[in-house]
Amino acid sequence: HDWFGEGVPLWDIGGDTVVTNRHVRLTPSQESRFGWAWNTAANHLPWWEAKLKFRIHSGQYYGADGMALWLVEKPYKSENPGPLYGMEASFKGIGNLVDTYDNDGDSQQPSVMVIRNDGTKGS
Repeated sequence: HDWFGEGVPLWDIGGDTVVTNRHVRLTPSQESRFGWAWNTAANHLPWWEAKLKFRIHSGQYYGADGMALWLVEKPYKSENPGPLYGMEASFKGIGNLVDTYDNDGDSQQPSVMVIRNDGTKGS
């Protein structure tokens, strides 16, 4: 299947994201890149489970800032990343954040955080 030319059914892929038959790469191993893969089908199920297998790595650079799995009312689509792992700060939903870069030098990375916003905070 030609994922690059035809797209992925039920997904909006953008930014620096590349899809192959083996994986989805959100960004290349270069500075200041970002990408996304938003599911376009709404989830109206009261109970559900998500399983995500991911790998954050680079052979040349010292990690990346991280990544996020967003469960939001409205996806953020822009050619410019938002301030919160690519998302706008006033999102409505839940974000599962994986921080991989030691910005402050305190050796507390990697870390995983879950945040929630009702859309009124961070604008």
